[in-house]
Amino acid sequence: MRLLLFFYLLIFFYTNKLIAHELFLENKDIKHDYSHDNFNFNNGSVNDYKIASNLSGDTIFIQEQTNGLFPRQENGSKYFIADNKVTIQNEDNFLVIKSNNIPDHSLFTNNPNCAAEQSFTFKIPKVPEFLEKPIKISREIQEVGVALNGVVLSGPYDSEGKIAIYNRKIGQCGGHADPRGMYHYHYGPLCGESVNMESKQIGWAFDGIKIMNFVDRNVHNKTKIDECNGHNHDGEYHYHSTNSYPSFIGCFKARPYEANFRQKRASNSACPK
Repeated sequence: MRLLLFFYLLIFFYTNKLIAHELFLENKDIKHDYSHDNFNFNNGSVNDYKIASNLSGDTIFIQEQTNGLFPRQENGSKYFIADNKVTIQNEDNFLVIKSNNIPDHSLFTNNPNCAAEQSFTFKIPKVPEFLEKPIKISREIQEVGVALNGVVLSGPYDSEGKIAIYNRKIGQCGGHADPRGMYHYHYGPLCGESVNMESKQIGWAFDGIKIMNFVDRNVHNKTKIDECNGHNHDGEYHYHSTNSYPSFIGCFKARPYEANFRQKRASNSACPK
C-alpha cells in the first residue's frame, strides 16, 4: 500500500513539474543555456513558437520577445543528391562564387522537400559600398548571402512572411530545402567541412561584407552587435551568425549586388526513393 502511495505521489509531482515548465515557457521567461556549445532546440511550447513566428517590429523588440528561444528542429533521414561543387574566382571588382547549392555535409528529410542541384552564380563586391541608411531585410528578401560551401544563406523571414526559425523546422545542420528544391540555411551552419562550428568566417552577404561565425549577442565581449547583426572589429565591419533573431543579418549595411537575388528557380525537389 505504501509503495502504491509513493508511486502516485511520484506521478503527481512529475506531472506538476511538466505543467510548471510549460507555463514557464508560455510566460516568455525562458532562461536556458544557449551558448553555442549547448544547443537546446525546441525549447519552447507550441504557443511560444506560434507567437514568436508572428512577431513584427524592430530588431531589438523581436530579440527581447524571443530571448533564449531556440529554433524549431526536426531530425530526418539521411539522403544523397550530389556532391558539393563550388568554385570561387577572384575578378577585379567581385568574388564570383559558382555553386550547385548542394552542401558539403549530409542532407536530411526534415520537411516534405528535398534538395535539387542548382546552377548559381553569386557576385560578391570586393569593396562594400556602405550606405548612410541600411536596407532592412524585409519579408520580400528571401536570400541574403552565400556560405563558403556555396549554399544560400536565408533572411529571417519565410515565404509566408513569418520568422522562419520559429515557423519552420530546420534540420540537423541548420537548413532545409524549399518546394523548389533550393537548400538553404536558416541557422548555423552547424556541420560541414568548409563551414561548421569551428569556422571563423561562414560566408558572405550579398553586399560584400563577411559573415563571421556564431556569437551570443547577450554575452559577446567585443563591440556591441547592431541591428544589422554586425559590428566594427579590428578596423573591419562584419556581420555575425547568431543564435537568436535574425540568425545572419537584419539589414544590409552596404549596397547588395542586385543580380544575386534573381538566382532562385524551379527545380525537381522530389526526394530520392
